[in-house]
Amino acid sequence: MKYQLGILGLGKMGSSILSGMIKSKIYQKEEILLFDINDEIKKKYTESGYIFSDSEQALIDNVEMIILAIKPQMFKVLNNLKIKKQTEVCFHY
Repeated sequence: MKYQLGILGLGKMGSSILSGMIKSKIYQKEEILLFDINDEIKKKYTESGYIFSDSEQALIDNVEMIILAIKPQMFKVLNNLKIKKQTEVCFHY
């Protein structure tokens, strides 16, 4: 399944972006794929009905647009990821 939006990172920034998009009805939960390295965050969002990816690359491979809501020091994770040309990427830091 191809999701319309992927959010990589669900700290204060990513969770605020997600919350705003859901409240404003820009996206439905089932149109969004999420990823965060923190297992507690994953549990919180999956219990609320959100879909989580198994990895950063799996998220990138299955979305049309990615919001990178990670701190600049975490950008190193991007070095090993392959982003398709047709995928839109938005940085928020």
